[in-house]
Amino acid sequence: MGKYKGTTIVFLRRFLGGLGDGKEQALRDQLSPDELELYETSQSMSWLPAEAAASVLEKASQVAFPGDPERLQKLGVAQAHDHLTGIYRLLLRVTTIPFVIGQSAKLWSTYHDTGRARVEREADEKRGTLIVEGYPELPRAISTMSVGYVHGTLELTKVKDISVVPNFSDPNEWRWEVTWS
Repeated sequence: MGKYKGTTIVFLRRFLGGLGDGKEQALRDQLSPDELELYETSQSMSWLPAEAAASVLEKASQVAFPGDPERLQKLGVAQAHDHLTGIYRLLLRVTTIPFVIGQSAKLWSTYHDTGRARVEREADEKRGTLIVEGYPELPRAISTMSVGYVHGTLELTKVKDISVVPNFSDPNEWRWEVTWS
């Protein structure tokens, strides 16, 4: 099983705490003792077991967006908006979308110790596909949250009509098909 960077757990603590209404305590109440320790002690640079992190993400999404079938995607959008503020937000407004999509493949290894990411794209087309190979056990909660993260990143570039369609039919080749206008 792969490892996942603790940055997302650090984000969750800040995000749920900011929602108020006892959301963070509600998550803590749902976590197993091992998950609670992971939640409380993870640092941005920590490498966590991906399956354990995914379980925390799933439970956090249920607390933050109860009953919403797109709760993991919404959590991903919130994380992108949180991570890409300040200087990054300014850069996203002046850079090209092909550059941003290309960087997403390069960033994969920053957050995951498993899998090889690449982007397929044709010049002058407003679409591209992020592909991750060699990580068949990527937890579904993480792959689904990634849909929202990619969407949230593109929102910050001010493009319109963003669509991120996951194709998870082949676990040896996870695909996120992205279009925009």
